[in-house]
Formats: sequence, structure tokens, C-alpha cells
Amino acid sequence: MAEIARLAETRPDLLRLAECLCLAAGVERAFLRRARLRFLPRSTAGLEAELWFSPLVEAAGDQMLLLDSAVSEVLRRRLVNGPRERAEAVREFTTEAHREAPPVVRWFEELLWAGLFPTADGHERVKDGLARMLLAVTGGEDDVADELGRWALHYLPRLPAGVLRYDDAWRIQVASSERLGLAPPRDPFSRPPAIADGARSLVHRDLVIGVAARSGGLVLSSPAAPDSVAISASGGHTVRLDVLSALEPPPPSAPVRVELQEDQSVLLPFTVVQHLHRSGRPVETLALAGRAPEVAVAAGLRVRRPDPGHPHVAVLLDDGTIVLHDHEGDVIGTVRAPSDGATRSSITLSALGTTLAWIEAGELRRCAVVPEPGAVRVVRGEGEVVYARFPPDEDEDPLWASLSEGVLTLHGPGAPTGPVHVAEDGVRALWPFGSRGGTPALLDDLGQLWHSGTFGDYRLLAESVTAVTGSDDGTWLVAARSDGSVLTWSRGRFARGFLLGHAPWEVTDLAVDGTGRQVAAVGGDGRVLVYDLGASPAPARELRVDFAADRVFPAPVGSWAVAGSGGPVELRTEDGRRYVVSPDHQPDRGPDDVPAWIRGCVLAEVDTSFLRPDPATPASEVMRDITDAGVRCVVVGPLTPPALQDPSPPAADFRDGITPFDGLDESVPLIEAAQRHGVRFVVDLHLTGSEFGRMSAVVKARVYDGVRRWLDRGADGVRITGGAAIGRRFLRDLRHLLEGYDERVLMENRPWELFSEPDEPVTVGGLTDSCHVVSLPLSPDTTLALALRIRASTLGSSDADSYAARLTQAQQALQTVRQGAQWAHTLPERLLDPAQRALAAAVLLSLPGCPTLPLALLREPGTAALLRIRRAHLALSKGALQLHHFDRPEVLGVVRRHGSETILCLANSASTGTTISVADDVLAAEGPAHLLDLLDGSEVECGSRAPATVAVDGLGVRWLLATPTRSVLDSRG
Repeated sequence: MAEIARLAETRPDLLRLAECLCLAAGVERAFLRRARLRFLPRSTAGLEAELWFSPLVEAAGDQMLLLDSAVSEVLRRRLVNGPRERAEAVREFTTEAHREAPPVVRWFEELLWAGLFPTADGHERVKDGLARMLLAVTGGEDDVADELGRWALHYLPRLPAGVLRYDDAWRIQVASSERLGLAPPRDPFSRPPAIADGARSLVHRDLVIGVAARSGGLVLSSPAAPDSVAISASGGHTVRLDVLSALEPPPPSAPVRVELQEDQSVLLPFTVVQHLHRSGRPVETLALAGRAPEVAVAAGLRVRRPDPGHPHVAVLLDDGTIVLHDHEGDVIGTVRAPSDGATRSSITLSALGTTLAWIEAGELRRCAVVPEPGAVRVVRGEGEVVYARFPPDEDEDPLWASLSEGVLTLHGPGAPTGPVHVAEDGVRALWPFGSRGGTPALLDDLGQLWHSGTFGDYRLLAESVTAVTGSDDGTWLVAARSDGSVLTWSRGRFARGFLLGHAPWEVTDLAVDGTGRQVAAVGGDGRVLVYDLGASPAPARELRVDFAADRVFPAPVGSWAVAGSGGPVELRTEDGRRYVVSPDHQPDRGPDDVPAWIRGCVLAEVDTSFLRPDPATPASEVMRDITDAGVRCVVVGPLTPPALQDPSPPAADFRDGITPFDGLDESVPLIEAAQRHGVRFVVDLHLTGSEFGRMSAVVKARVYDGVRRWLDRGADGVRITGGAAIGRRFLRDLRHLLEGYDERVLMENRPWELFSEPDEPVTVGGLTDSCHVVSLPLSPDTTLALALRIRASTLGSSDADSYAARLTQAQQALQTVRQGAQWAHTLPERLLDPAQRALAAAVLLSLPGCPTLPLALLREPGTAALLRIRRAHLALSKGALQLHHFDRPEVLGVVRRHGSETILCLANSASTGTTISVADDVLAAEGPAHLLDLLDGSEVECGSRAPATVAVDGLGVRWLLATPTRSVLDSRG
């Protein structure tokens, strides 16, 4: 350094004093005084002051100074190149002066010396020193380790390069940065990323984050938001997740790395384009991370499959970049965003995908994209260009429209010449009705639909039009209104349109297929409605997709291309765990009077002590712990309503777990905390006392009043438990009371004792007519079947009396009486062994309805993991059920399906492990499939020629998600 060279000539004493300090981590005032007296005894105290304020110092405080790191490196080099005796004297002095210094100071100075003067054992000394520091940073108490990490990040880069080359030196910096929530410094030696990943994992702990799959994409939250699915991930201040769409066939594209900070919520949108066979099966899928304002699909209706290397899909990104993909989803070209920030719109691809056009800055722009995007040609019209589209048989020139002073003019192949429409209110959408000389239809900004004909403009619809399309031969014009109605007009009969059908939502896009016989409509959920043109109003054919579809395009041979956002996603944590989260795009077909939140909800039973928590524990903490376990509904009780309590009963009359309770106000903080954390609060009322016979009107009125008081304070429902004389009229009146509140549920809990009053017998129909959730009316023997068969290792027996078969039959009977009613069944009391109880809980969690389990069991790690998986996969909570018995009688197989999601749940009731063979017919798959274990992330392949061999541990459970292989998807259609 020039400054060092200058001082060597002008101030040699100052430089010599600085050399005596360069082996110290920091220089205290006493250290500086002793160093001057030791090595420059003839100097004065003024030399100390001169050094303190010299450019050689990086920072100086009241008691300590720190030499500049670059200066220190030069000074140490001078010391090394000088007499060895002098260097050893400085080393000896530094060691003696810092004998009582903190361990990290002595550690740094030892490594510094070992790096400057290597010895025979120097390598081991450096390794041991770095290993000790790494252990201290990663394994100590939080506050101490954090402080060590700060110290290491500041001082470690000052060590010689020979020391910094050790991987542990880099691990210390990475681990310290991760612990403190900082970005690691730059690695000067370009080590493999795996070293940094391993270092981060040393300070990671298990964290709970929230995942919510929305229509627009994935929402990640830390801590978990109340309405999200809680999953476990490894991390510190930052949680890193690799996210990719589960819709893409293998091999998927590279995942997106998301870094989630504490107290942060992140939205990761996904854009999806899917080609559907006319039957509705997906043929090809493209899923991209990010939001795409517009998507275009090659319009070659007569081309069964695009040529290899030709663009099939064009995606306009938020920044104006246009990305071109082939039919397999690979990127084959990019049109960069405009440098001036101009807005792009109306992107369109030609029939064969050879030409791309779009509107930019009010002008039409077009470029050839085969073999790669070339020069852009600008086409200027008579005013602002407002529309561009390639006809299905045109590969060179698009149709386009310009607007000038309210006059709209169409240009391009077959377009009429001259002005054809007066658009005073702007243009929202345009359909060139009959691209070969036909007349256009226009949707203006006010939602009015106009048709331009020979005799002038004609307003077809006066308001609320949301989409317009038509057949390319000019035979049909189709439009949709905001109320979901889809109307059509035929050529020559524009005086009056007729209703084609009625969609359940506001239609966002329409498309007519290449035959001109069908029209498809989408509206932002997982349905594509297909209507027959020219037919009388009739129910539409419904195709399903696993994302929110808002755009639709015609595709060859009567198929469709559908674009939208969201869909199921796969998450991979840094420690290798995998999760698949699916949004619910399936329409809820349950009755309106059964609250949606109770369908498939797991009920956590807690006793009355829950209402009197430790005063030192705030209610919010109690509910936060429950939410972290994945629980979303607690059933608290049993409580005896005041109307049924004996004012002075003998102590012997109190049953275990039942305590008279009138302190309703004490529970208000818990109910309010439950609402804040998204936990439903249901009160379990035990109507005891057969001595009452039929409850009198006065007693019933008091019970009604007690229920009302709970509901007024925010309870989400009540469960009626016990063997009192409860008839249909009583339940019906309770139900009527709950209907005065939003989203409240009535549950009935009498597994086999069906008491009834003489004038109002209670039947299964009577229960489901009044209650949203009922205990299935199984015989006493059947209620013990689960326990007995697990203990006998014959859970999967094909015997018709098996627990699962009986439960399924009862559920089906329940649904025939009232669609949407839920079953509830508690854990058998005869199961005392913890492993067997956990297995029984897993069986219940794999079945439909509302499994009812003790809160303590749901908090156990194994059951809690299953609960999180159940909440993340709609097939497990809302899906259809099919039992499957394998060749091993101790293994029960349950197949659950919802939409395109299929999950196989296996439970082994034997105490020893076993293996089973799973073929594709078990899953009703259309070919080979991958089975992803939702618990440990392992995969097995399942096919008709080589069934998958699946191992299940003794008293173990496996939940396997079936996903098709790429070869299957490529062969469809």
C-alpha cells in the first residue's frame, strides 16, 4: 500500500509500533501502552495518540482500536518477511497480554499465527481451531451463539488466505449469517453450494410455516396464517423452499427458490396452460412461476400437433417480455421487454406458430419466430390499434383493427374495407364475425354489444356483457353476460338471440371450436363448460381442470386449450421433506344449509379443564399451540347445562369428566382467541338424567337459552351428548335456533343408543334432517370392531362385518338420507396401547367425514403429520372412498379421490412389517404412475406390467399420492 510505503520513509516508528499490534484481534489502550514500552522504549506517549488517529486505524473507540483489515494484512506480511525472532517476540507479547481475554479473541490470534507461520502440526491446529469455533456457533445457547456469530463475521475475514481456504472457515461464516438472518459474505474460493447448504442446516430448527393454495398461486406465511395449512420446514430466520407446479409431468422444470423471512407473507403465482382432449383429459401441461397478464396459443385448428421447434404457447409477462414455449413446455424463444417501458397487449400466434404479433404503444408489431425471433415489423394504422388476432388458417398476416376519432376500421386478410363501426365508448373486445368478409361484433367499455351490418350499427345487448366470440365461418356469434347467461345469434338472424345456457359464475372467456358446433366457457374456477351451438337450453357438459381457468382457446379435433393460474404445487424443504398442496377448485355440491367448514373437518376433543387454563398462560398462546398442531376445531366438554344440574347432588353422582359449569364468561377469552387463530369452538352439552323422562317444556326452554348464550359469545356450534330422552322435535328446535346465526353446526353424539319419545321417533333420517354431524348408528359390537381387529391383526379382512366396511355402508346410508351430512366416530376405548391407538387414529383420518380424536393424540408427532397432510389434500377430506383388500389380511387399503387427485392410504395392523403389491388397477390409473409417500417423500413406480412393491412397517401407515408419468401424459389424446 502507498500509505505504508510513505510511512516507512517518513514515520518508521509509527509503522514499527503498528507492526507490533497486527497479531491482535483488537488493541486496548493498555495493550497499546505496553507494546510501545516493550518494543519502542525510547518513544513518547505522543506516538500512541498519533497511531490512534492515523489512517492505519479502521475504527477507534474510547477503550479500543481496530487496525484496518488491508493495513493489517500488509503489516503481517512485513512481520513475516522480517527477522523470525522479532515476529516470535510480537507473538509472545500478544499471547501474554491477552491471556485473560475472551476465548474467541485467543482463538482468532492462534489461527492468525498458525496461518502466518505454518508448522508440521499447523494443519491439525487450524482444523481443530476452526472445528471448535464451528461447534460453538452452531451448538451453543441462542444468545451466546448469536454473539459469537457476530464476532466471527467481523473478524474471520481478517484471517490469512491459507486459513480461509479451509471449508470450516466458510461454514462458520455461513452458519453465523444464517443464525443472524443475514446474507453470507462472498466466498472468495468458489466452493460447491452443498458446503453452504450443509452449514446452514447446522443452525436450522424445525419451524411451522403456513401454506395456502389460492386460485392465483401459492401463499406462504411465517408464522402460519390462521387459514393456511401448517407444514414443518427446516430453517432459521429464513426458510428456503423449492416450489414447482405439481401439474407438470416428469421431468418437471427447475423449481423456484423462495426465501421466506420471519413475519412475512409471500405470494408465488403460477400461470398454467393445459391442452385438454375433447373428453376432458389433460394432454399437455405448461406451468410457469409468475403471473402472466396474457397468454396466446397457436390457432392451427387443422394441425393435430405443432411441428417440433415451433412455438405453441406465447406468454406475456408483467414486465412486457414475451416468452415462447413449444408443445412440451420448453422455452424456444424470447422477445425482450420494450426498453422505453411501453405496454404490450393482444399477443397472438399464427396457426403454425411461425409468426407472433402484438400491440405496443398503439401500433401493431409482428415478427417471425421460426427458427428464432427476428426483426420486428411495425404496422401503423389510421389511429390507435386496438385489436389483433391470427385467423385459424392464416400464418402470415393477422386481422387487426384501428380506432380513430370513434371510427373503427378492420385490416388484414378478408377484412372489409373502410370504416365499419362507430365506437364512441372505447373497445374492450372485438370479434371479426366471419374473418372472410363477414361483419364484426364489438364489446365496448360500457359492456354493450354491437353488431355492424350492411344497414349500420345494431346494439344486440345493452349492458353487462363480459365476453364475446364466434365461429370463424360467420355462422355463430356468442356472448356472455355478468349473470352467467350465454346467448347466441345465428347468421342472418341478429334481431333476436336465444339463451344457450346459464353458467354458475361470470364468464371471463368464450371460444368456439374448429367445427363451429360447440362453445366453451370459463369463469375462474376449475370448470370448463361446453355448450352445443344451435341446441335448446340444456345443461352444459362439464370438463374439470386443477387450476383456476380464465381463458379458453379452440384446439385441433374438437379439443381445447385452457389457461389460468394456481393449481397444486409441490414444496421441497432444505432437509429433503416434500409436500404437495392442492387448492379446492371443485364446486361444492353440498347443500347450502350444511356449513362448508364442517365438511371433512377433524374434531379435537378436550375436557372441561380446557376452559380453565393456567392464568399464567394467555388464551392466545393456548390457541396458537393448538393451531400449530394443525387443529381447526375443538369440541369442549362434556358440560351439563344449568337446566339439568341438581343443585345439591351427592358427590357419588358426578360422573368422571362431567362437572357442573356455569362460568360461561370465563370461556369468552378462549373463544375470542380461537376466532383470531381460525379455530372453531364447539360446546359438548351432556343432557344427562334419565329421571326426567321426556324433558318438560321448561327444561327444554332452559337448554335452548343456555345454547343461545354460548352462540351469542361466539361458539361455532353445539354437540348433544348423552342418553336423555331427546326426540326429533327437540333437535329440530335446536337446529332452528342455530339457523339464526351464520355458519353454526349441530352435532349429535349417541353411537348406538337411539332414544325416542313416543310421539316423535328418532330415525337415521330424523337425525340427519336436524343435525349436520351425527354419530353413525352402529351396533355396540361394531363400535369395538376397530379395536378388536387391530389387536387381532385382521384389519383388512374382507368379512362384511369389518369395521371399515360397516363404516362405509353407514356413511353411504347417511348420504342417501341427506346429502352433505357428516359422520363422526370417536376412538375405541378398548385400545390402550399407544401404537395401536395411533394406528386407529390414522385409519379414522383416512376416512370421510369428521374423525373425532383426543387433542393429546392429535398433538403427537405421527398423528399431527397425518393431520397436516389431510388438511393439505382435499382427496382425504372431501374425496370419494373405495376400500381395497390386498393379499395380506392385516393391511387395509383405502383409496380416496377428489378431482384428479388420488391417494392410497395403507394401514398395517400387525406388529411386524409386510409388503404388498400395488398395480395401477388399484388406483384406477390409465397407465404407469409414481406413488409419492406424503410422509417421507419417497417414491415408487406403479404400472400394470410391474406392480409396485410397497413396504408397510408393523402398526405402520403409508399415504401415497398417485401422479402419472410423463409417458402417460404424452400418449393421451
